[in-house]
Amino acid sequence: MGESDTPSEGLLLRPGGGPLRESIWPSSPPTVLVVDRDRVAAEHLARTLDKYGSAVVVRSTLDEVWQERTSDFDLVFLETALVGDQGAEVIARLRRGGHTGGVCFTGPPDRRTAATARVDGADDYVSKPFSRTEVVTHAIALMRRLGGRDTDTSVPGTWPVIAARLARARAEVDVALSRSQRRLLSLLTQRRGGVVSREELAALALENPRISPSAAYKHVSRLRRTLRRFGLTVSAKSGCGYYLALRD
Repeated sequence: MGESDTPSEGLLLRPGGGPLRESIWPSSPPTVLVVDRDRVAAEHLARTLDKYGSAVVVRSTLDEVWQERTSDFDLVFLETALVGDQGAEVIARLRRGGHTGGVCFTGPPDRRTAATARVDGADDYVSKPFSRTEVVTHAIALMRRLGGRDTDTSVPGTWPVIAARLARARAEVDVALSRSQRRLLSLLTQRRGGVVSREELAALALENPRISPSAAYKHVSRLRRTLRRFGLTVSAKSGCGYYLALRD
């Protein structure tokens, strides 16, 4: 698929802070997992997406991917060389792990490789070396195809259980958390299971509207690690933000 095939053709892709970079996405900027053996290529892709508001995590092996909560990511960019002839199996495992977002394979500018990626179940294919415009337009197109998502995460009867566990764990949790993480937990608690957007998280909980999405994601990850032993977690709502939930 070339740039002219994407629904994003003609967009003015101008990075920077504030609403302009956010408005190119159909909802909130996606959280992205980039998996590539070539660290230079992966970091280039990550920097490009970060400029447009995305929180990006970079990994270099499939073993590292399976250690992630793949349900946290709206988009996964995955190098075909890492997948080999197991593309369909890798995508099936991503789906079993809860990943409901887009999967975009990356690799050489070869039509056969691109076609194989789609047969395996990939939602898209981007050729290397990466063009900034191509990467962003493909990501926008994928998010548009995935469609909007509501922010209602409430499950009847769930919040009282979450609140009770929080109350029992409060003293120990407060000691373990930094000031920023305590503010984040307070904001999540106020929502009673509702979603806190990444923008709200940065502006209110972390008191820094200019904090990078990747830095915000790290705060969420640390809070999640603290809460897990109390049977709680911070779950991601694809394309929206984060909410408190019971840990499976």
